[in-house]
Amino acid sequence: MEVEGFDVPRPAQGPGLIAGAGRQDITPPPGFPTGGHSIAGNLSRGYWSRLYARAFFFQDAEGHSLVLASCDLVAIPGGLHARVAQLVANRWGDKGVSIPPDSIVLSATHTHHGPGNFWTALAYNEHASFYPGFSTELFEFLAQRIAAAIALAVEDARAHPPPELILRSGSAPRALQLNRSPRTFLLNWNRHAIATQLNGSPPSAQACAALRSAGEVDQDWDAEDCARLWAVDRTMNLLEIRRADGPAGVLVFFAVHATVLVPRAPLYSPDFVGRATGLLERKWARGSGQPVVAFFNGAEGDIVPRRIRRDLRDVVRMGDELTRAIEALREGTPGAEVAGAVTARRAVVHTSQAKDRECSASASSPPERLAPEPLVGAAALGGSEWDRTIFYGLGFREGVRDRALDGQGGKRGALDLQVLRAIKLSKQLAPPDSFPETLPVSYATVGSFTLVAFPTEMSTAQWFEIRERLQLRRETSALIGLANEYIGYTATPDEYAAQDYMAAQTIWGPREGPFMGCVAERLRSSASSGSEYKIPAVIFRPGPGPEEEFGPSFVGERRQAPDEELEMVCTNARGSPERQLPFFEWEELLAADATDFEVTRSRKVSVMRADGTAVDDDRIGGMITLLREAPREDRDPRHWAAIWVTPLWQAPPRDAQFVFKVDVPGEKKPICSAPFSVDLSVERMPRAIPPGNCPSSKLAQVR
Repeated sequence: MEVEGFDVPRPAQGPGLIAGAGRQDITPPPGFPTGGHSIAGNLSRGYWSRLYARAFFFQDAEGHSLVLASCDLVAIPGGLHARVAQLVANRWGDKGVSIPPDSIVLSATHTHHGPGNFWTALAYNEHASFYPGFSTELFEFLAQRIAAAIALAVEDARAHPPPELILRSGSAPRALQLNRSPRTFLLNWNRHAIATQLNGSPPSAQACAALRSAGEVDQDWDAEDCARLWAVDRTMNLLEIRRADGPAGVLVFFAVHATVLVPRAPLYSPDFVGRATGLLERKWARGSGQPVVAFFNGAEGDIVPRRIRRDLRDVVRMGDELTRAIEALREGTPGAEVAGAVTARRAVVHTSQAKDRECSASASSPPERLAPEPLVGAAALGGSEWDRTIFYGLGFREGVRDRALDGQGGKRGALDLQVLRAIKLSKQLAPPDSFPETLPVSYATVGSFTLVAFPTEMSTAQWFEIRERLQLRRETSALIGLANEYIGYTATPDEYAAQDYMAAQTIWGPREGPFMGCVAERLRSSASSGSEYKIPAVIFRPGPGPEEEFGPSFVGERRQAPDEELEMVCTNARGSPERQLPFFEWEELLAADATDFEVTRSRKVSVMRADGTAVDDDRIGGMITLLREAPREDRDPRHWAAIWVTPLWQAPPRDAQFVFKVDVPGEKKPICSAPFSVDLSVERMPRAIPPGNCPSSKLAQVR
């Protein structure tokens, strides 16, 4: 796959520091595997909450620009960054706006319930999803929608006078994070210094155990320094684009896996961070519209949310916790105005070139080196804590080691068998050239605020060491992980020795972290922007497409009920499957000039009172929308169902009457159900709400 070369104009002077924000729906149609949980994932039959690309554009008086985009995806492959950069340049180059690829940082929230199979490296298309294969159509859809979000941000910035940029920094509550690898963290020689600098004096083992919530993972709460809770970076930074009528955008920088929802859920979802950003966008709406609130993930390689049941209720609980934390920081912490120049520098390490795999920050410092070839270790197949796969019990787990060879320390290849040592399957099934061939690192500033972006999931300790190396303060800097490419995890050299799930996926050997720190240090010291304005073509190797095309035709046969296979996520307060949720079914015809991609992202499913007052919709978790079965032919009707799930955590009045309403692009009239009431205490056979007439809508904010 080739991304053709293009030209970018050089910066031209502007009116001052301008900033804008834009948002686009990137929810694909059902029928794509979810990405991130590999064989433990599933095939999506629909969506619970929408997936979005949220973009921000900054430009200083000299015309230097920076784009920061957060996407509800598992990761950002390098080819996607290249294609988006090309689309952005083609759109804005003839308008005199200079946005070179070095100025674009695309990052993923890292939800494991976005689509997979859009990677531009074969290894991840083959092994990171429930089904293998690269979807060209999905890749292009995502590239176009992300570029459209960036275009909205540029237009927004150019249409308004320079705003205030306000930076706030604080510590998030302990209810949000825990370290899933506490024993691995304790291998760091400076473990106590890291824990105490991040969180103060740790409690005793007894006091630490008392901080565990009922239902949480129960082991390792006696680890030294309460590593479960103290080996985390609780720093949360907010960068607000403030105009006269309120916030136009808020960027949230925080480190935590966006992975509450159970792996097997057959749904797209932005998980709990998507609920939080969506709620805040509605709450902070102002006269000129909703602001764009985006989540940028940091050093979350060993950090997960304090999840319990991993059902919809748990996602909502964690989303509401994050919402409150962001609100408390914005409302309770004085902000500092950010002003000054915008800079963006990027280094792209070509791992196939030996000279690029070596980095020295100065003539006197010893070089850091990557391994000659990438390699995944055995523990990667076993999964992480509370996400174990069937391979974990077969010995694919932490501590599987072998002789130190090929710059990979004691790592043993994931598929190299102990009992049949002559059989080396790792490099046959995941050869070195199937992994990404570039490792991009970005160093950017917006006035006094510094951002460093890496293409990995970095451990807390590794980011701590890089921040010390770069002499950055937590209050005025942020790491953006999962940015511009994806190469797995990055453990410290000390943590690497454990060969746990995180270390096994530190694919470039034990010095990968210090190497990237060296690259970032050289970028910081670089006097020039380093941006290129004549961009060459680039080749990627995503591998073959799937055996059958993904999409609606891949969903399979009709299930007997819409909530079939949702028993793990649609649960009541006792953890039992809830079968009494109201649902509505309808049929859609695909217009001759329409695609499933465009219709899916544009459809809106809502619930209103029988008098037309808006109540709920499918944007931030009110609805599960499912394709009931695969269409037999491309233009056959699509049979859909929507389940109203908000009553699981917010019981509506039993005597109130409600109506489902479906707005389908291209249809002159919405599709509505007959009025219905909700009483989950009454046991009855699930039946679809029949169709009916649409009431006249009343203007009211959806709660």
